[in-house]
Amino acid sequence: MIESYQKDLLKNIYSWFEILEELSKNTTDTSSLPKLEVSLRSGRMFAGSVIGLKTSIEGNVLMLLEQADVLYNSRIHLIQCEEITSVSFIDPTTYLSIFSKEKSIISELELKRKTKTVEDQLEQIASKRIYISLHTDSISETDRSHALKLIENLPKIIAQLQKDALGKELVTERIDGIEIQMGKTAETRLNDKLLICVFEKDTELFLSKQKEALLESIEKIL
Repeated sequence: MIESYQKDLLKNIYSWFEILEELSKNTTDTSSLPKLEVSLRSGRMFAGSVIGLKTSIEGNVLMLLEQADVLYNSRIHLIQCEEITSVSFIDPTTYLSIFSKEKSIISELELKRKTKTVEDQLEQIASKRIYISLHTDSISETDRSHALKLIENLPKIIAQLQKDALGKELVTERIDGIEIQMGKTAETRLNDKLLICVFEKDTELFLSKQKEALLESIEKIL
């Protein structure tokens, strides 16, 4: 258990705020969100679940939801991140479960089946068959779940690329297939109408940031 804490929980405090804010976007049940306690330079402490994070040049603001109890109604705290000196995880095993879900293992056959489903979705969006090939030598058993999450977002990314006539023309003329690889760093290349997408192994970036980066990298090479 201690090894799991050291491996998965020892992160930059602000990185934790990003992870937890992203997690809150994918649930409507706030009571199930992980709880934490933050201590400020002033000595004050606040406990609750992260439901928002705003970044700006003036400073970063954390939104913390404190659930109602027998004495108080629920409250939302807006806290300047620069004033936070420490964070305490309430029930740390809950945080470990976040990573166990992310690292769920799927079979190679399931990955191929779901990839075929994505191909069908791409055909409807692009009005042409765009084949997806998997560079299985680079995609280990533990990488499959992570690769699939990004593969399943390809239809949305292609749809965004085709939001105007020029985008539709570029996708139709320049992309016949997509090859998925895993590597040390993320990159995207276009080689003879084959779009090669290399997804980064063991990245600290959460999924929404990876999707944004993938869209931007494809736009640059089209």
